[in-house]
Amino acid sequence: MKNILIYTCFLMLYASGNGFAQKLVNVTGKAMVRVENSHCIGDLKSKIVQMAQFDALAKKFGTSVRQDNELVTTSAQKDGVNSTSSLFNAISTSAVKGEWVKTQKEELHWILREEGPNEEQVLYLSCEVEGKAREINDASIDFEALTLKCDLPEQCATTMFEDNDDFFVSFKSPKKGYISIFMREEDLVYRLFPYSQMYGELASCAPIISDQEYVFFSQKYGNYFEGYTSRHVDPLRLSTGNSERIFNRVYIVYSETPFDKPIFDQRSDGLKVIEPEKFQQWLSKNKTANTSFQEKIIYMSVRK
Repeated sequence: MKNILIYTCFLMLYASGNGFAQKLVNVTGKAMVRVENSHCIGDLKSKIVQMAQFDALAKKFGTSVRQDNELVTTSAQKDGVNSTSSLFNAISTSAVKGEWVKTQKEELHWILREEGPNEEQVLYLSCEVEGKAREINDASIDFEALTLKCDLPEQCATTMFEDNDDFFVSFKSPKKGYISIFMREEDLVYRLFPYSQMYGELASCAPIISDQEYVFFSQKYGNYFEGYTSRHVDPLRLSTGNSERIFNRVYIVYSETPFDKPIFDQRSDGLKVIEPEKFQQWLSKNKTANTSFQEKIIYMSVRK
């Protein structure tokens, strides 16, 4: 894991809707941002790629993307490309009805323009992406899931974290069922829950009862499952590593019936990982076989 989550040994960590199995389709997108003196170049590159991916999803699936911002910005179109006068200090959430699955092409270009009556030189960064994506449709069970910076859901729900924040997930469903939680960081997917010390029938997914609020990754709530206590909980802490800001996505997977976990590769540090494309194949296979199998994707960021 590339340093985003500290798993209490070390672990790491893009809300959208839920979805049924959808085939992958080709998508293309563009975005452009004016470079300001205050911008971190690494952060800027990550954000412009994400903006181009959202542009591709919006064009293909008719998605309206709501920005959850810390900074109000003005945006416009120039030469047919989405541009913004100031970098969004947050990530897009909610009304995203498509998901980016695989990048096939990603090109970044620096553009120097002369603007204004004095022909002032202004630097822009543009991005063009091509890739595979899938549509996300509304699911049948409207469960609640939130990412938290403390273990009090009513006070600490957020998708914008800071370095060294603790990380929790709250969950509540109108029906009983089974859940598992995953995290995608760039080119790898990690499983966060069930916890690493849960075995047997709970190794793939954990049972939940209806109308009960769960808070995962908190040792204060370690007795949800028979035979397990707070010492089996994997506490999580967020870290940006060497980056100013990182963007990740959390998958909360739910089904009314038990399901098998995907096949993981085990790294030397003990973490179990799977490639994003194989993870998507696992999701699609389960959705085809089980109409109650669904996921919620929460896009989150961590900054120094």
